[in-house]
Amino acid sequence: MRRYKMEIEKGIPKVGGSLPLTSGQDAGMQPTLLKVDRKSAGWQWLLLLLCSSLLASCLSTVPDIDKLRMFAEDRRQAPFPPTQDELAMEEPFVAVMPPKTQPGVTSYANDNAVTFVKSMMEDAGNLQVFPNERLQQIYNSDEYRMLDLTQPEDAIKLGEALRVKYMVMMETAPPNFEHGAEDWSATVTMRLYQLFPTQQLVEETFPYQQSELEEMRLDLRPTLQAVLPLRAFLVETFERRKVARLNIGEAQGAEELDRFLVYRREKKTEVAGRFTTRIEEYPKQVGTLEIFRTKENESWAMLEPIKGQEILPGDTAFKIVRYKRGFFRKVDLGRFD
Repeated sequence: MRRYKMEIEKGIPKVGGSLPLTSGQDAGMQPTLLKVDRKSAGWQWLLLLLCSSLLASCLSTVPDIDKLRMFAEDRRQAPFPPTQDELAMEEPFVAVMPPKTQPGVTSYANDNAVTFVKSMMEDAGNLQVFPNERLQQIYNSDEYRMLDLTQPEDAIKLGEALRVKYMVMMETAPPNFEHGAEDWSATVTMRLYQLFPTQQLVEETFPYQQSELEEMRLDLRPTLQAVLPLRAFLVETFERRKVARLNIGEAQGAEELDRFLVYRREKKTEVAGRFTTRIEEYPKQVGTLEIFRTKENESWAMLEPIKGQEILPGDTAFKIVRYKRGFFRKVDLGRFD
């Protein structure tokens, strides 16, 4: 191409840096430098795009879920794989006890604070709130109506009778911060307990203002997600346990690039008198996973076992949630994007 251009330049004088068209020359037959450069650039761009596409497909580490191959594995499972109820992602119940209310708190602020905490249990904790009517029915029975639900021991006893997995105790006090005269406000203290076995997970005091609901959600959500992380089960594995299908998807809050810690579950049974308590523990981490594709109720993830460990179908994974409070309330959900 360069040689052809030089021959043109030798035969025709240039005027102002361009090739003139003189009488007797056919503009349609005489290729100019501009036409030559456009053709060359077009082919170069096409070649570059083709090479980039091929390179991207070669370097891609995300498998096609429609072409996953099931290798002849030994088909072992974790010692305590999920039950059908667990795979169905039925959220555990949480009982929210009536709050202990100090004088000076309006009934509107008190009731709305309780509603807010219940909504956060469902939103950030992926829990079902135990129906208040049923709670009151059991509490008013002869066996439990003498309990003082503002005391942890009595509230826990009722929670165990309800057979719920979590329980919330609340206390509302007059606001100790500036607020509008028409803004329903209170200082709220909430304590979240896990039952079977019993342990306190969170104690959080926060200013409740009806006009600042979204700000309160931003503050409280990561606190709850850290102690109530989204749980998933590995339903099956592919590609020599490099890829797994999970039982959660977009409807349960799973997103692409979410990272989870994978644990081997253990179950124990403790008998004390006439009471039998079943306990599940997760003492051994076996790896991590990262979701690369989601659907409504399932997702797929790349697996990364810890050295010396193996990840099996039936293992349990918990979403990584780390956070720190700051000027911008930075929340790290374990996503590396």
